[in-house]
Amino acid sequence: MTIDARTLLPIAERAVSIASEIIRTKAPGVVTAKGDRDMATEVDYAVEHAVREFLSRETPTRDKPSRPGRAGARSAATRP
Repeated sequence: MTIDARTLLPIAERAVSIASEIIRTKAPGVVTAKGDRDMATEVDYAVEHAVREFLSRETPTRDKPSRPGRAGARSAATRP
């Protein structure tokens, strides 16, 4: 299957806009450890959740990237 980048570029640009808006408008919130040396804020999790949700809607037939070592990390959707 050949992917035409011209069809994906506007989707990628919108994903960046979604992430940018969250980063500009929300306070970092609680910082949590993601591993031995990696930290993440509530904003990091919110961006990840929003962008993944958007890409799932816009590109339902595309394989989604996975993030190794994410077991046990809480997403914005699962936090109280």
